[in-house]
Amino acid sequence: MGEREPRVSSMATREKGSPITTAVTIPVRTLGGDLVAEIPLEENIRSRSSRSAGSTTTTTVRDVRLRLAKSLGVSACSLRLVHGTRVLSDDDRVPGDEEDSQQQPDHHHHHHLVLLRLPPLRCATASDASDGTVQIWCSGTGESLLTLSGHQRTVYSLAFSSDGSRLLSGSRDGTAKLWCVESGECLLTLTGHASTVAAVAFSPKGALHHALTGSHDFTAKIWCLQSGSCLLTLEGHGQAVTSVALSPDGSRGVTGCYDGTVKFWCTETGRSLHSYEAFGHQIVMAVAFSSPAAAPAAAILSFVRLNRITGAATVYRCDEHPASDGLCLPATATLREAQSSTYSIYLSQCAFSKDCRRVLLGNYSQGFARIWCARSGACLVHLKAKILEPCFESYVVAFSPDGDQVLIGTMAGATKLWSAIGEPNECLVLQQQAGGNGRVTSVAFGCSG
Repeated sequence: MGEREPRVSSMATREKGSPITTAVTIPVRTLGGDLVAEIPLEENIRSRSSRSAGSTTTTTVRDVRLRLAKSLGVSACSLRLVHGTRVLSDDDRVPGDEEDSQQQPDHHHHHHLVLLRLPPLRCATASDASDGTVQIWCSGTGESLLTLSGHQRTVYSLAFSSDGSRLLSGSRDGTAKLWCVESGECLLTLTGHASTVAAVAFSPKGALHHALTGSHDFTAKIWCLQSGSCLLTLEGHGQAVTSVALSPDGSRGVTGCYDGTVKFWCTETGRSLHSYEAFGHQIVMAVAFSSPAAAPAAAILSFVRLNRITGAATVYRCDEHPASDGLCLPATATLREAQSSTYSIYLSQCAFSKDCRRVLLGNYSQGFARIWCARSGACLVHLKAKILEPCFESYVVAFSPDGDQVLIGTMAGATKLWSAIGEPNECLVLQQQAGGNGRVTSVAFGCSG
């Protein structure tokens, strides 16, 4: 029996000068062809004279994912939709009948969406009650997969390589370590910092290329991850380095400081290229690079500063070639609901999504975390604990690589995984650190295992 055609109802409406709106359904199938569901859509049917241009639906892929997740009793974070050979993004409109037949001549066998279920991700968590160990665990079940032992003191920074096969950890013992995620073996110990390694980052070029670390000794260092040798020491900050990132091609690094200063560096020479100075009581909470779709090799820098007096968290954005040293950037967005002395005092770490379009901020006194639009400053998602969960206090946070999920580490030793795409405000997975109730000090997402 052939594929079922989209069902079009006999009821159609049109306001003067607007397209006809009609109810249709589109089948969603597995890779094997089994019917999973038929999703009702709203489709704008153009006039007969313009039908060759195709029809469009007003339903987004995000809407379909959320509907499927509800009907299947799973999280939408684990679902992807494919049309033809293309994996659809959340902002895409579901293809219409005529549009599909234009793209796929064999219409009867292509007008449907294919549902993919993603495997769970590996996650990493460290706490100050774990004697310097790091837990690798499964995002699907919360089950611990590996315990990485070797640091002498608490681990404060974690980062997975782009392929998920390696993990970097930075510790209060002044070292960073490179781990094999499959075996749990410590491959390298990077020594040279004189204080806590508070931030770590991989070069996007690959797992065994370069790494950048930032420390409370006011310096950052660039390392070779094949030999473990320190290639360059980046000096110039006047206080602790709080965050680091490497550009997509690895040629530039950026460091953020407790005094609010952000510095650009050449990773080949160690020369400081540009510096964004801060005035007043500001801390750099996060730095990140993103690449525009039109120019994947380009680098766009985003960073967040927190004013410790007003509590305002402000997002800044610039391209890879700042105009001059000490350039005062216009704020891209101010997260206005964060403007209070209470929020300022208890604000935890923050994190950018991979595309730097969203910012995740946690608050460990008021029991919530929020996802913000980095352009407008609008609050997109408010993650708040239920009254019966007094230990939600968020301290460290991270986005998954696809931006669909977030990790929130609490002051009570728990790590909670939440949906970031508008699903019901409930914790999906809870992972409790072994070794007591110490606070979670760092969290990170890897790839599927």
